[in-house]
Amino acid sequence: MRIAVFNDNRVGLVRGERVVDVSDLVGAGGDEWPPVFMLHLIANFDELRPRLEAALDDRGGVPLHEIELRAPVVLPNKIIAAPANYRKHIEEMRAIVTQEPHAIETYGVFLKSPSSIIGPGQRIELPFSDRRTDHEVELGFVLGRTARNVPAAEAMQYVFGYTGVLDITVRGDEDRSTR
Repeated sequence: MRIAVFNDNRVGLVRGERVVDVSDLVGAGGDEWPPVFMLHLIANFDELRPRLEAALDDRGGVPLHEIELRAPVVLPNKIIAAPANYRKHIEEMRAIVTQEPHAIETYGVFLKSPSSIIGPGQRIELPFSDRRTDHEVELGFVLGRTARNVPAAEAMQYVFGYTGVLDITVRGDEDRSTR
C-alpha cells in the first residue's frame, strides 16, 4: 500500500496515477497542531488497514498530477542517520577531509532535526555558498514501533514503510551540526 501526504495535510493512497483521499479515515486534514496524524496512522495501521483497503477499492481518487505531494511523515519525532555507510563513499571522502572520515562502525549514528524534512519539489536552502555541497539519493525507513538493540535478523519487523530521501552534505572536515 502506497501512502502519501498531500495538499493541506491530507492523506491518500496511491493507485496507479491516482490518489484516493482517506483523510476522513485517519483523522488527517485541517489545522491540527502538532500535525501528528501520520504517527497515529502508523500506530493504528493494523486496525485501519481493512477500511483503507476498502476505500482504495470504492473511491475514485484524483489524478496524481493535480495534487501537491508533501513530506511523507509530518513532524517525525526523530530522524536517525548513519555517516559514511558506503565503503566507496568513505574512500572518496579521504581525499577531501583532513581527519579520518566518520564511519558508522566507529561513530554510530547521528540525529537530524525534524525541521530538515521537506516534501517533493520544495526548495532546499544551502547554508554555505563557499563550500562544496553534495547530494545523494538514500533509502529512508519509517519505523512503525519502538526499537532498541534489535538483532539484524529482526530489523524488518520494525519497519512500517520506506521513502526516498535526498541527503545533502556540506563537504570538508565533518561537523555534525552542519549536515
